[in-house]
This record gives sequence, structure tokens and C-alpha cells, in this order.
Amino acid sequence: MRVSVIIPAYNAAQFIKRAIQSVLDQPETVEVLIINDGSTDETKNIVYSFKDDRVSLLEHENGINKGRSASRNLGLLNATCDYIAFLDADDYFLANRFSKDKTVFDSHQDCGAVYNAVGYDIRNNQYDYLKNRLYTVTEEVPPEQLFLGLVDGLFGHFQIDGFTIKREVLKSSGLFNEQLAVAEDTDFFWRVILATPTYSSNIDNPVAMRIVHDNNSFYREDLYQGYDYMAYESVIKWASQNSIKTEVIDRILRRVWIIKHKENKDLWHEIKYWWRVHTLHQRLFFSKLNIKYFPLVRRRKQMKDLLFKK
Repeated sequence: MRVSVIIPAYNAAQFIKRAIQSVLDQPETVEVLIINDGSTDETKNIVYSFKDDRVSLLEHENGINKGRSASRNLGLLNATCDYIAFLDADDYFLANRFSKDKTVFDSHQDCGAVYNAVGYDIRNNQYDYLKNRLYTVTEEVPPEQLFLGLVDGLFGHFQIDGFTIKREVLKSSGLFNEQLAVAEDTDFFWRVILATPTYSSNIDNPVAMRIVHDNNSFYREDLYQGYDYMAYESVIKWASQNSIKTEVIDRILRRVWIIKHKENKDLWHEIKYWWRVHTLHQRLFFSKLNIKYFPLVRRRKQMKDLLFKK
């Protein structure tokens, strides 16, 4: 198994050396593509300090900062191996990161991607309760049930450091959505698992560690405001364009409207949002879902359910 590993890096001097070394320590690693995303610290010099032919430094035109999605995409466009993995610059792989991945890919000829457990390395005492816990999916889920379970939050979550994908899948799933500053990984994961059977690999023990520190976005809830909706909308548009079953799109919309309902906005706000979502693609606009999720219809149904609830 020959793997390209993509590391987007923005002012990551504090952690980047350990991240790169943890990738080089994996026998399956053929290349490490570090995308310097406009860093103003010593990130670039630290990358150059590695005298290993497997390490490559890439930058955006004029060395500008373009964000994680654009940086990962630059890496994807330059990766040469049939298998691709990702690592955030402030995280690190553990030993034998890819040992079980190879077995899973070999055992399932239809497999296009695998997911693994990722643990926490806590550098912020506020999150000590996460020590020795896994944030990721902790049970084997049949590929055909995986997407709907993730949408409804039944099985946990994927984490980018534990995800390995065949490069050929990108032809169907597409790359990262560069309009998303955060939640871009969720959008990408969902499109991948709708595009290809995705299997569990090592879900009992972490293959990588996510560092939670003062300067990352782990606990920056303000960064995520609005982007969760954008991630849902991105998947809905992609699913509509790619002939994904209506039942799947229905489940995404149901989840969106559950979240929207909790905001307790007025009817006019909901109608405007309904229009925004249902005009993402003509297939969606001319489907029965257009009527099902129209705010007046939804509110009438909710009122009926309330009045006749036993």
C-alpha cells in the first residue's frame, strides 16, 4: 500500500515537525505534501529542514492564505499515490497508522474509503474530560447504513486524521468545498460515503491523535455558526446533481429542518430559507420534497401532531 499524506499548514511551527515525522515513520508513506497556507512564522523553514525526498512543500499562488479546503485540494491535485490520507498540522499519527487499512481495502474490492479511530491529546485543561476517549465512530456499520446514521448522529463522527481514500473516488465525490471555512471535512466525508462503499478499519484504538490546544478551532463555536447549514446545503446540491436516491436527500432535509425548528424563527424567515435550499437544483425544486418541507405544510403537520397526540 503506497500512501500520499496531505498536511495543510498555517502558522504551525509549534507542531509541524512532530506531524511530519509521524507521517514519515509510517512504512506506507511515499510522499508527504505540506501545503504552506500563507504562514508568517517558521513553518516553512521547519519543513525545509527535513532532508527526506518524500517531503514536498506546496504553496498557493503568491504565497497567499486560502484556508484548509483550498490547501487540501492543492494537495489532492498533486498527490501521486492511489491511496490518500490527511493530517492536520497540529496533530500526529501513531505507529501502524495504515496497517489495518491495507487489510480492509484488500478484503473488500468495492471499498473506496476507510475510517479509523482518533484520540485526543489535551493541552487545554478545559477539555480534560476528553482524555482517553474516542470522538470517532466506535462500531462497525454496514456501508449502506453509514450515511443515514452519521446524518442522524447515531454512530459518532469521522475525523480527518483517521480517513483514508482511494484517489479514484475523487472523480465521483469531488474535492473539498472551498466556500466552507469550517465543516468542510463533514461535507467531504458525506459526499465520499455516498459515492463509494466506506468501511471501518481500526475503530477500537486510535491511529492518530488530535491535539486540543489554545489556538486551534476545536472550541471556537463562533466559527461554526452558519457553516453547518452550508455543509448540509453543499451535500444536498451534490446529491441532487448526482442522482442520489430521493430518500437520502429527504433525510438530510429532515435533519436541516429539525435544526432550523430549534431556532424558533418566524414563518417568513423559514420561507426564505426554504426557497434558498430548494432552488439549489431543479431536481429538488420539482420534487415532492419541495412541498413536504414548505414551512406552512410543516407547521400545519406539527400542529396536527400536537393536537392529536395521545
